[in-house]
Amino acid sequence: MFGDPRRLPGPLAEIGATLPCGATSELLGTAWRGAPPDTGAVVGLVVAVLVGVVCAVRLFRWDR
Repeated sequence: MFGDPRRLPGPLAEIGATLPCGATSELLGTAWRGAPPDTGAVVGLVVAVLVGVVCAVRLFRWDR
């Protein structure tokens, strides 16, 4: 999407690595290299998935 988040300047690199797109890029890169995943990237993706699920559950109505 926007490339490697580590190429961003200063604190934007940390924020970019935690956001879902950057976290996905980080996790895929570490999986490709065979290294253990970064905890911040995993937490970022888990939070994004949980927010998405909560929003979907609140918006989806079973009785319609």
